[in-house]
Amino acid sequence: EAARNPQATAPQRVSVLEVRPLEIERFVRGYGTARALASADVPARVGAVVESISPGFAAGARVAKGDTLIKLDASDFLEQVTMAEQAMRAIDSQATLLDAQERAALASAELARADRDLAATDLSRVEKAAADGAAQPREVERALQARSGASRAAGSAEDAVAQIAPRRATRAAERASNQAKLELARLSAERCTVVAPI
Repeated sequence: EAARNPQATAPQRVSVLEVRPLEIERFVRGYGTARALASADVPARVGAVVESISPGFAAGARVAKGDTLIKLDASDFLEQVTMAEQAMRAIDSQATLLDAQERAALASAELARADRDLAATDLSRVEKAAADGAAQPREVERALQARSGASRAAGSAEDAVAQIAPRRATRAAERASNQAKLELARLSAERCTVVAPI
């Protein structure tokens, strides 16, 4: 049996709490990345040295659509524009010269054809006279040579006229090529200004 303490002591006082149910919100700690609702990549579409950067162009800065961000050095492209324009002027002047050459070639061909026809008529007249005994054989030979020479001259003149069309087509192709180079150079010069798309 356990021993008993003969002195009576007051009971021990204990603090108590009244417990009631209470709703609380769950707390969660998380990590993530914030993304812009609208974003755009703005690459340089031409290769050139950066000439200047807009003072307000920095990470996180606000920009409006069309604001200039970066300017590239466009001097090379502007030189290409000048060269293409000069080439176009040269081709236009060659086309004017070709028109004059065409007029001259057509006139020469007309005269050469008339000479050939006259030489053929003269040859037939001399041959008829020789058949009647009124012309010498050497006169027939001279008339034959004259007709051959006139035929060669007419053929050369017609060949010169025939060469005009291919030369004109070549000039037209060169002009179209230089026009494309001119447009590309102008477009490249415009692309040297990089603007905000959004």
